Amino acid sequence: MGLTIKARFVLGAYQGRSPSGQTEEFPGTDRLLAALVAAAGSGPYAEETAEGLKIADRHRGALRWLESHVPKQLKLPETSFRVPDVVAYRAQGLLFKGAYAPAAAKPASARSFLSGPVVWRWDEQPDDDVFQALQELCAEVSHLGEAQSLVVLEASLDDEPLTDALELAPSDELFPRAAVPVSTPLPGRVAVLEAAHEAQLKARRPAERQVAKNESEEIARWPDQSLALLWYQLPTERQGATVPWDRAFVVEVEPDEGTTWPPYPVDAVDWCVALHRAMVRVLDPHVPPLISGHYPPGAVLPANRLAIQVIDEGLPLGFRLSEGIRAGFALLVPHDASPEDQDAVVLALQALADRKVYRGKAGALRVSRVRPIAAESFWRPPAPGATRWWLTEPLAVAETRPAARGTAGRWTLGDALHLSIGLVHRDLLGLPVAKGNAAFRQVVELVKPQVEVAGLVQVVGRDLKRFVHRMKEGQLVTAYRALLRAPGLLTDTAPVAIGQSRHLGTGLLVPVDLTPDGTGGGEAR
Repeated sequence: MGLTIKARFVLGAYQGRSPSGQTEEFPGTDRLLAALVAAAGSGPYAEETAEGLKIADRHRGALRWLESHVPKQLKLPETSFRVPDVVAYRAQGLLFKGAYAPAAAKPASARSFLSGPVVWRWDEQPDDDVFQALQELCAEVSHLGEAQSLVVLEASLDDEPLTDALELAPSDELFPRAAVPVSTPLPGRVAVLEAAHEAQLKARRPAERQVAKNESEEIARWPDQSLALLWYQLPTERQGATVPWDRAFVVEVEPDEGTTWPPYPVDAVDWCVALHRAMVRVLDPHVPPLISGHYPPGAVLPANRLAIQVIDEGLPLGFRLSEGIRAGFALLVPHDASPEDQDAVVLALQALADRKVYRGKAGALRVSRVRPIAAESFWRPPAPGATRWWLTEPLAVAETRPAARGTAGRWTLGDALHLSIGLVHRDLLGLPVAKGNAAFRQVVELVKPQVEVAGLVQVVGRDLKRFVHRMKEGQLVTAYRALLRAPGLLTDTAPVAIGQSRHLGTGLLVPVDLTPDGTGGGEAR
């Protein structure tokens, strides 16, 4: 028998923040342990001592069992992650220049609305005393995350593994495929939490701390010792590519003084190229083709490689940028990237942490934070009652311009759009590498019935070459903006970019939600 702990959220929503202050979509294993530690040290089972309440030895042993055993399965319900566009005002009770500080404005916390419980499953069975102690502590936990996240915790022993659950990924995979990162405690975590609580308690005792004339808000820092980021993924036999890019990183940056950020659309490609060159530089000479874009002669080119796109706070993202960060980069990793190539991406991003990315006289950006995110929740879900459409941002560049003669027939701007969508999904559709006008036409005819285009217009201007990293000598840039939907190809919340420059700053498909009467039912660019 193995241990199972189920968290059922009374209001159907979870609200919490990670150690870095970012909103979470679901509680990690460390969050669960912290709640149990709090219950053991402050509830009816805590022991009274001269120094205050302490965790009883029996419950400390149960908590140490948890920190020493990693759950092998994690079952997550379907979630709808909402980032409200409202500001909350809260009196801080702080003195500044002899007067209480005014109420501070803070963005309202995001919430995940859950379709069911979150469930942790351990293969190991604890001793009877440990299991009983865990049952007692679970009954004393009122919430996970913030106080609004009311929860009922239940501990049980079960014979059968969970169905439809994520499984712990092998430890030798640095960035597993189709995986979700979960903050997980390691041995010693209980002691770390107790020490942090004691330090915070001493700092607040009136006898040891006088009220200052000028105060700043004290926020208890979440200790990061004895923690690990473990990955959970679907069982191998259930994994299957459904989107062109199924893994993503967010690279948050802070601009130097005088640097225009977020960039103007015409500068997006140049900034993506700057970050790309920085990654190549720190990996040199061991840069995989996934990043460099240079493949050996005769190699079959993949449908997609690493894509770098500029993102900003105005987009309907399924996650929130850190406070004070207006824009950054999204790095999209294709689903068929090898483990070695995935590791190279991680190593490059780690090497760039707290370093600057330069773009000549245009300025520099300091990489302040890099974090993985779930690609399947890159965008917010569609607004209730609305249909999700997609807008090419800032524009898309046609892959090619076949001759308007022979078997290819007359080539239109719509054909260029359908070709780009088909080439992005080439391997998912089981298509061979397309070369020549006739092959392009076949891709177009296959994709066209799956795509609905509500608007398509060619973009002209002298600056079009700035939306392309490289072009063949004498080749004209054909650019367009389109409003489209393709339910059979595009999922509602995963990132996709199309066109010739999709890997470096253009062609990002940004959600636009429309109601049946044609009005906007959600947030759009």
